Amino acid sequence: MCISSAMDVQIAYETLTFAAEAAGELGVDAEQAAHWTYLRDHLPPFRIGRDGRLLEWDSDDKEEIEKGHRHLSHLYGVYPGSLFTKDKRREQFDAARKSLEYRLAHSGGYTGWAACLNDGKDFYVSKKYEIRDIIDRVGGGDSFAGGLIYGLNQYEDKQSALEFVIAASCLKHSVIGDFNRVSVSDVTKLMGGDGTGRVQR
Repeated sequence: MCISSAMDVQIAYETLTFAAEAAGELGVDAEQAAHWTYLRDHLPPFRIGRDGRLLEWDSDDKEEIEKGHRHLSHLYGVYPGSLFTKDKRREQFDAARKSLEYRLAHSGGYTGWAACLNDGKDFYVSKKYEIRDIIDRVGGGDSFAGGLIYGLNQYEDKQSALEFVIAASCLKHSVIGDFNRVSVSDVTKLMGGDGTGRVQR
């Protein structure tokens, strides 16, 4: 749960704007269009923090635990949106640039990686990996799903299955492309304590 996340506000702003503009172009729904414009104009502002960065949340009183976190959703207004450009809302555009530079300075190629599993009876939590020098994020979710199917079929206890899953999807970050080209021995070696997050050949 969150309050007025930047991406939510930006998407709502563009959606209401486009809907009102489309109604105007088509000459329909004038009353609705006026209401959409009213709603848009009463959305929370596009906030900039004390350090000049575009805020991801509703305030900057929260400590960032993972300064190089992979999510950049609060930059939606730059791309794929078009709210912030050099010519339109330049202050937010510059703040978005500062946000991106900050994330990259704290390594955009780093992420924490962990998982949990609830089988309706027990709740399992995996160990957490710190993945650095990421080669490719594509396929991380698919490798997790594939690893889960394999782990639940190969391991009697679900904790071990979960550890297999998170190790397999962790290693996927070291492989280019959508397919997880690591072996079972690669995964079990990482499960056994090799915390490098690298495929060992």
